Parts: sequence; structure tokens; C-alpha cells
Amino acid sequence: MIKYNIGCGKEIFADYINCDIFNGKGVDVVCPVWELRDKDYKFLQDSSIDEIRASHVIEHVSPDLLKKTVDEWYRVLKPEGKVFVYCPNAALIFSDYLDGQIPMIEASRFLFGEHDFSGNVHHVCFDQARLNTLLMMAGFSILDHNGRPDAYRYELGATAVKL
Repeated sequence: MIKYNIGCGKEIFADYINCDIFNGKGVDVVCPVWELRDKDYKFLQDSSIDEIRASHVIEHVSPDLLKKTVDEWYRVLKPEGKVFVYCPNAALIFSDYLDGQIPMIEASRFLFGEHDFSGNVHHVCFDQARLNTLLMMAGFSILDHNGRPDAYRYELGATAVKL
């Protein structure tokens, strides 16, 4: 089973090919999430991988590359291949801010990124409908809307399959 952990940053998993736009400890492949490559830095073949894990990466993609990104994920996944996408839940962040549950500085950090290095900037915000629509436009079928079991409160999740 070939599994890609894209936009991995420092979250490295032994049973995945760990892919990030920045080189770092444990990163197996350096490439953007809209042009996935193998360990020889060749573009991945159509229908060549079984699973994609995209944890807190989609919000870092510029709006003009969103469609290209999810189209690429769909292209490289095998039929019945799954993509697991996690990102900040903008709707809940806005709601909690407006209800006074979190201060503006914290809401801003969740929505716009830490800005502690050049790649840690969020370009887009998602609620469940926007995330689902983006995935479905590429051809995916949504299986569920669960975040990771150990996720923080403001995480949004979607699991989708290529049919």
C-alpha cells in the first residue's frame, strides 16, 4: 500500500511517504502538494497511490492553486483510494470569536497561520461546505466529516474516496 503524507512539515509517519515543500528531517520527497512526485522526483503516475493524508496543508495553498491541488490528488489516487483532509474550521472559529469564547489574537492565529516562517501562512479559510465542495468538484465522494480523534477544537475534517 502506497500512502503519502503531504505537507507533512514535522509530522512524520514511518508507514507513509512524507512529502513537503520544504526539506527537513524525515521528509522523503520535496515537492508542492499540487505536483506530487515520487522518491526519484518524477511526477507520480495516474492512479498510482492508495492514500493521501493532508493534515493542515490545504489552507496554505493559494486560491488560484486549490482546484489544481485537489485535481492532482484525484489523478494520483487509485480507484477506491482515500484522501484524509484536515484544516482549521473557520465557521467555528468565527462563531467562538463572536461569542467571546476566544480573543481576536487566537482567532487570527487559527485563521491566518503562525507566520513564524515563510510557509506558515494561510491563504484560504474553510467551513465544511467549502471543503466538501472543493473535493467533490475534483470527483471525490465524501465518506465522512470527522477530524482526527486527537484533534484540537477548531479542526475540520473530511474523508473522501475516488470512485
